Amino acid sequence: MKKTALLLLVTLGADPLPAQHATNGYTGFAWTSPAQFSAGTDNNFLVDRTAPDQKLLVLSMPASVLPAAPDIRPLKLDDKVYLFKAPELSFLSDTRKREFAISYQPEFEVFQRNRDQNSWNSTANVDFTYLIDRRWQMYLGDGYRSSKDPSRTLQNVLLLLPRSQYRENDFRGSLSYAQSARTAYTFRYDHTASTFGVNDPLQRRVLDMLSSGASFGVSHMLNRSHRVRVTYAVFSANPWNRRKTADDRVDSRFVAFKHPAQSVNAEYRFALNPRTVIELSGGGVRTATGMNYIYGIYGDRRFGEVWAGGGYSRSLSVLAGRVGLPSGLAANSFYELLNFHLRGQPFRRVGVETSLTASRGIYGSLLGQNKTLLGRTRLDYRVSDRLVSFVTAESYNQNRNDYVSTPLSRHRVFAGIEFSLASESERRTSRLVRDADNVALTEHGRLRSKPQ
Repeated sequence: MKKTALLLLVTLGADPLPAQHATNGYTGFAWTSPAQFSAGTDNNFLVDRTAPDQKLLVLSMPASVLPAAPDIRPLKLDDKVYLFKAPELSFLSDTRKREFAISYQPEFEVFQRNRDQNSWNSTANVDFTYLIDRRWQMYLGDGYRSSKDPSRTLQNVLLLLPRSQYRENDFRGSLSYAQSARTAYTFRYDHTASTFGVNDPLQRRVLDMLSSGASFGVSHMLNRSHRVRVTYAVFSANPWNRRKTADDRVDSRFVAFKHPAQSVNAEYRFALNPRTVIELSGGGVRTATGMNYIYGIYGDRRFGEVWAGGGYSRSLSVLAGRVGLPSGLAANSFYELLNFHLRGQPFRRVGVETSLTASRGIYGSLLGQNKTLLGRTRLDYRVSDRLVSFVTAESYNQNRNDYVSTPLSRHRVFAGIEFSLASESERRTSRLVRDADNVALTEHGRLRSKPQ
């Protein structure tokens, strides 16, 4: 029992290294995720088809004539959509001291009626891990993603956006030192550049962001079932002012971190028993506007082979949801978050994943007092060791979105299949292969289910 609790705490507290591989000495290409095809309906998704010059004309009109002006708000559309996500292709190379991986995965969206919304979305990653010696480890990585549907791609309750081209590149690096089996130190650096295609002719909002941050953390196991972690971070987020169509002046209104912000956060995680894990956190954030406090409480419990849990937190958006450093847009707003999640396999061939997150803006310069609800459910059934069928339902709701000056109420229902192209040895030994993300390949895999 005690060994199980210790293993659970170590697993929950570790920062995953995407380049890790189960075998040494492997070099070559591999399919590391299944091919996926799905079809369904998307209701009330927002599309902005107003030309920048028309926006500028309408927004420049006197208030007395605005009621008679054309409506420039985004359109709310419904359509049938077909999604094809190609299998992720990765190049892997590892030895006893280093692990290296490059991966790329495209996704294609095809709309039945709104053909101008067809898109080619992409995700690419480069990860390199080097074991300097028994105690020191270095990691470098870079991730790029582009999508014409950022709300679905990001699945971030703090950042719901209409359909428009979104691009993000994140460079990260870390240096870890294991003082002992119980104590470890980590220094990490992140730099993120993000762009969003919606253009604001009056430049009241800047949607292209540059953010960066550095953190230093220490983690200590008090005993077999109690762990403490303290993290200090310095971070900043600023507009990336680039020349665009109908953009002939410098952006004039944006309040980000005028000076780098600082935060200190402490986490205390303990296992009541092998089935129940609790985490408490608290700290402070100092920004240009003064000192603010942050806190949170989270819990997970296992029922059979299903983990269920949730939590509540008050935090800066870049720190909320257990995120450690800036993530781009809307980086300087404080929120309260309430989350519930459930994941596991109630039956041998059936997998279920459900998450429901609600947020309320406390204050912020960009999104204001928004209330948002984001829900997602996925049900999987393993037809064979290579074929999985699934059904997903998603809902995005927001009382007000200042990016588009309109409420959001979007709902998606899809059904599809996944087919694995990985070899038998890759599927059962490689940590990069994600065939068992939703349904275990074997009965033994169910016993390794854990909270996210």
